[in-house]
Amino acid sequence: MINKVLICRFIKVFFLICISFVILTSCDIIDKITGSGTDKENDIELGNIIKIEVKYFIDNASYRYEYYDGVTPIEHVTGHELTTEFTTIAGTSDFAHSTYETLFDNPPVLGKTIGGYMEVEFVSGDPQRVNIVINQSRQWNSFLFGNVEQSFTVNITGIPFTKSYTDEIYENEIDEFSLSGNSVSNMVATFKEDNDVYKSELTSFSCGSRAYIKVKVHYK
Repeated sequence: MINKVLICRFIKVFFLICISFVILTSCDIIDKITGSGTDKENDIELGNIIKIEVKYFIDNASYRYEYYDGVTPIEHVTGHELTTEFTTIAGTSDFAHSTYETLFDNPPVLGKTIGGYMEVEFVSGDPQRVNIVINQSRQWNSFLFGNVEQSFTVNITGIPFTKSYTDEIYENEIDEFSLSGNSVSNMVATFKEDNDVYKSELTSFSCGSRAYIKVKVHYK
């Protein structure tokens, strides 16, 4: 005859297992609905990023030029363009506290030395957004201008996620965050160049319909 005590224990254990399964399943469903278990953030934490690329284009930039020949007067030019690209491949990167940090410490490539840092902060939300802080220097020797030194700074927040796609060449997954048009005017950016012929700097800019900033996050 089957022991009634054993049967009761079996029923109790089975009941507890069922309750635990229901609770775990419910939590998973809630995460998917509310986004509290953001898959994208989890992927980043697992170290799946190959590289991050940042590119911006300003369609109405003004510059100041000062020449070293002692003859040419200081020049102010308007209505020019400025486009610049940055990539984490040029340094050593680490991910901590939702921020992908890159120190531009690689040896010179093709005679160009790059220094500084870049920070890409991933902010939860719908859509997810990124904040960008860049401080980069570039130095090389030019046949026409001699020793060239450039410096860039970029600071912009709230660049929204826009699309995901597969790279046609390398077949890796890419998340793209971007702003265009007048929205890019929220960016704080500086640019300076000093060489053996002149020194120049970006004095002001405005963003028309062609302006943009794009952040491409490449995954394994």
